[in-house]
Amino acid sequence: MLVHFDRATKESFGGAIDFVGFASQNVISFAFGRSYAEVHDPFVIELLALRDAMRWCLSHSVTNVLFCGDAQVVIRMVSAKDSNHALGGAILKEVQVLRTSLARVSFHFAPRRYNRAAHTVAKQALASMVQRLVDHRFALVSFP
Repeated sequence: MLVHFDRATKESFGGAIDFVGFASQNVISFAFGRSYAEVHDPFVIELLALRDAMRWCLSHSVTNVLFCGDAQVVIRMVSAKDSNHALGGAILKEVQVLRTSLARVSFHFAPRRYNRAAHTVAKQALASMVQRLVDHRFALVSFP
């Protein structure tokens, strides 16, 4: 299974993650998007996207996975089994534990042009989160 993961951020609202699984070339098997309003760091949000994709695969018995993302630093750190990064260290450690539960796993860099499906889902999840927050803020304002 090929799984692309990505994130989208909006400084004042936080971020959103997504992952898209492909059963075969250009055939989407699943897509998932989620917002993280409390997280603003792009590196951490990218790690959350990978972690959540790994969790989803394990919970659905998908254990032979090639994960692709467009954040080179995340791919390098995960591939090197480095979890000593101050920012995101706990998430990196969890990713390393999750990888041991997968039968076959690899991590690869995919330039943004090849990661469009994942990026689109992340942007949609972020837009949905921003709209909910805006609607909530307007609901708190009382009009005469």
